[in-house]
Amino acid sequence: MDDTELEKYERLVAVRRLRVSDYPAVLKVQTDVFKTIEPWSRPQFLSQLRSFPEG
Repeated sequence: MDDTELEKYERLVAVRRLRVSDYPAVLKVQTDVFKTIEPWSRPQFLSQLRSFPEG
């Protein structure tokens, strides 16, 4: 596939820090992608945000 073909698949992506309100989406990604790993609980997610606020 050459570069001109790849252009039709490009998407603009906005990157930002996680927010508390992102928990349901993070939970969904974790359960959909990592099926054998228990997803973060809400307290674990909040702890991650507090420990690593810069992402």
